[in-house]
Amino acid sequence: MEPFSQISKKLSSSFNCARGASAYVVFWGHIYQLIIYPLYSNPYLKKLIFTASGYAVYVFFILSGFMIGCSAYKNISDNNFNYFDSKSFFKNRLLRLYPPLIFSLLLIIFISFLFYIFNEGKYTGSNIEIRWVNLLGNIFFLQSFFEELMAPKLNKPLWSLSYEFWFYILFGLITSLYFNKRRGNLLIITVCLILIASSDRAPQFFVGVTAWSLGAVFLVTLQNNLLYRFRNWIRAACSISILLWPFFFIENGLINYTIALLLFCVIFISIAWLLVATEVEDLIKTDSILYSFFENSAKYSYSFYIIHWPLIITISWVISFFIKEPIYQCSVTVLICLVMVPFIAKNAARVIENKQLIHSAYQSIVRTLLKRS
Repeated sequence: MEPFSQISKKLSSSFNCARGASAYVVFWGHIYQLIIYPLYSNPYLKKLIFTASGYAVYVFFILSGFMIGCSAYKNISDNNFNYFDSKSFFKNRLLRLYPPLIFSLLLIIFISFLFYIFNEGKYTGSNIEIRWVNLLGNIFFLQSFFEELMAPKLNKPLWSLSYEFWFYILFGLITSLYFNKRRGNLLIITVCLILIASSDRAPQFFVGVTAWSLGAVFLVTLQNNLLYRFRNWIRAACSISILLWPFFFIENGLINYTIALLLFCVIFISIAWLLVATEVEDLIKTDSILYSFFENSAKYSYSFYIIHWPLIITISWVISFFIKEPIYQCSVTVLICLVMVPFIAKNAARVIENKQLIHSAYQSIVRTLLKRS
């Protein structure tokens, strides 16, 4: 394997743009779902928007696989490919996931309390009440595998965090098994996979882990200058996936949706692969306003993703007190959400996604615990 080399600014910028754009696609899709759809429902528009926002989450998974793969590859390369610092890897992943998650959970507890005070038992057709078992399920990232621990209805997008967490766990265990020869990890990996396979959402998880793995494989081939060698195979995979995708997309049902989603992931990573392998990505205009907007949005995309749903619900609820006419209420709510939700997420991210601040807080907590022990 080749020593680690920094990702080009062009590619890093493009991936950040895709990450920011994906966050906004999810956001716009949920604005439609929560505010517009109850007033104006069109089955074709619904399928298009719901599919786009669902696919955007899996684009997140692909990009996450690439970025985490990059971090792990540097970790191993710094140790001359003889050792994987799993402790550092898991610590950094948990410090990345938990601060925004805890903030999000505290936010929905506060919002739920407000709804309770104003006697709003139901809103947008969903029960606002938060059960402590749901909060515990999210803290331990089990919300996508057990019905009793599902993500609170006040923040449904949290379902994907459990996938992301277990991608990290499995990847870290497998990498440690290979480079550190920790054979005990094999039993842990097997048990995890059996439990996941027995859950209700196993197909979606394995599509997600496939998408995540495609991103990681893309990183490894890029680091080892293998993109050009496999271009014909990638072209074939991309072409076949493009031909098959419409047949599964137009059909209803979980199996068809899952296959269509998997094909989309192959198409996305194949196009990215071919653009980089043929150096066509240099033709992408990075000086456009829209490109710059989405690229900058990547800085707060995680916070944006996990707090936008409860904020949309809350803003819509507040507006309903002042505007009763449905069409005006819908229009004003959409406009305010488009401005306020990204603004709140951007400013929240300056604290809950601040690496220096989070690591300083972590070190302080560790020192305090060590002194007490």
